[in-house]
Amino acid sequence: MTFPKGQELDALLSKLTMRQEFVIRMYYGLGLPLNDNESTHNWFDHPHTDREVGAKFCCGGNMANYHRRKALKRLKNIIGDEQCLTK
Repeated sequence: MTFPKGQELDALLSKLTMRQEFVIRMYYGLGLPLNDNESTHNWFDHPHTDREVGAKFCCGGNMANYHRRKALKRLKNIIGDEQCLTK
């Protein structure tokens, strides 16, 4: 199994809700897609704990964990659906 990178990863994460995408990007430190004129340093460049992610979204760590699990489940379904279409 190959993991998506760059634009492929951005396209995959864009299929999530905005909150789910941000939670995944913050938790795993995936960064944000940046325009050419934007700074390369941003809040998403390093991994965060559930508590830190929850603080950013004004919810608790348990709720951030819930959103992360829900987003991962949705990504798994999206990837499974795309693999079925390519066969």
